Amino acid sequence: MLGVGIFLCLVMFTAAGYLTYRNSKLIAERQKEDFVPLPSTEYTVFIGKQKPDPELDGMLPLWVMSWESSDSITLAGLCRVTDGDQGDLRLEEAERVLSSHINKALQSGTYLSCEICNPSKLHEYEHSMAVRLSTAAGPNRSV
Repeated sequence: MLGVGIFLCLVMFTAAGYLTYRNSKLIAERQKEDFVPLPSTEYTVFIGKQKPDPELDGMLPLWVMSWESSDSITLAGLCRVTDGDQGDLRLEEAERVLSSHINKALQSGTYLSCEICNPSKLHEYEHSMAVRLSTAAGPNRSV
């Protein structure tokens, strides 16, 4: 009788150990699937007369603003570096730089417009940043 009790305890402990092992494997797989690493320095800010061409320049424009300069219209915007090189800014740093450009253009009265570029290619956090920048430019000013 004692031998049967010991055998049943061993079977129960073995089954509990196996179920615990399978549960921990399932949890680890789910956490691995849910993890999306944020890019570190994958962005750059450009300033120029025209938007960068993704195929030629290796930069995908995500958000662009324009203002009047002394001789023409100047553009500044956020680009994701796509040619395999690392950019020079993190997304938060790029947002601060562009916010500074917005403030300068608004204060000087030279601000013209802004736009979100390539919306289908933006990640959720990039789109949120573009909306924040457009809102900072003014509710009726963005194009």
